[in-house]
Parts: sequence; C-alpha cells; structure tokens
Amino acid sequence: MLVGPSFGGKTTVKDVLMKSYNKLNADYNECEDQKMKERGLEMWQAVEEKIINPKSINIVELFGEFHEVTQTFTDGLASYIMREAVNN
Repeated sequence: MLVGPSFGGKTTVKDVLMKSYNKLNADYNECEDQKMKERGLEMWQAVEEKIINPKSINIVELFGEFHEVTQTFTDGLASYIMREAVNN
C-alpha cells in the first residue's frame, strides 16, 4: 500500500518496482547458469497488480467480519486477494 500526497510519485514508484521485480523474475527464469540460481535469485517473484476502490464497498465487504455467535470469520475482498496471492 502506498500513501502520500497528490502528485508525490506513488504510481511511478509502484510501476518501477513492479517492472523491476518482473524483469528480475524473467531474467532468472531464462538463466541457465546454475551458480547464479544457487545464489538465491529465485527470491525475485513475478508481481501481479490488483487494484480495488475501497470507496465502492463498505468496510465489512473490504476486510471481512467476525461472527461472535458462530465464532467464524467471513473473508472480505482484501482477505480473499491476500489468500489468493499466497496460494499462487
């Protein structure tokens, strides 16, 4: 999550970081040098961008909620997206 003033460069920072990670991931996947792979360059995972407008849904739909009676948690959109990212 990036926060900051208008025209502060948030989108530029996000785009540069995303492109850098994706480039490093592509370079790693194309690399045939075993020594380079042994150095831990697999940490460069591809980045997938998910954009949501938090103003378009209510807080429960965004983050989920805990039901006191049933002691269960219902996922919100943010929880769903994070769980999907971890599983991929």
